[in-house]
Amino acid sequence: MRVGVELGKPVNADDYLKLWSVLLVSVRLHGDQTAVNHSFKQLQGLFVQTEQNSDNRPIIYDTGHGLPVDEFIKLYDANTNKYKVQKRVVADISDDEAGFPRWVITNRLMLNTIMDPESNFQRFGGWDNMLTALGGWVFKDTQNFVTTAGIVEYVNNKGSDPIEESELVNKFKTWAKGWH
Repeated sequence: MRVGVELGKPVNADDYLKLWSVLLVSVRLHGDQTAVNHSFKQLQGLFVQTEQNSDNRPIIYDTGHGLPVDEFIKLYDANTNKYKVQKRVVADISDDEAGFPRWVITNRLMLNTIMDPESNFQRFGGWDNMLTALGGWVFKDTQNFVTTAGIVEYVNNKGSDPIEESELVNKFKTWAKGWH
């Protein structure tokens, strides 16, 4: 789900993280930190009706007033421990994995992800992040884009809401630049 909130004034990346943290904690939601930490300056796309999302319609509620930025920053600053973003760990280490080398734990996570992506994608912070990590893992050990593309496509298609093929191809091309 994507939620857009109009702000009362422009903010820098640090203040945006504070706003985002207070909002999520206040409404008891978990969010993908990627947009906050890695693509703060990236303009988020507007809703576009497609066959894949034809049942979805954006809900727009506009009061004409932006979020009072300064009040939210004060809330964050007054209680940093409550609102501070906790870093997510991609692979949780269970008791049966303690003592194993990191590569063993990563391999187990990736193989479990191939077998059951629906149960594992949140461990990566989202479906796209899971496919990117999985593709990088496969390519690192195979150095073969065809094999990697096949695995990414296979795992994507096992999902209940897979990324549409043409979009996946475009994403794969972008991801592959970072793997090579």
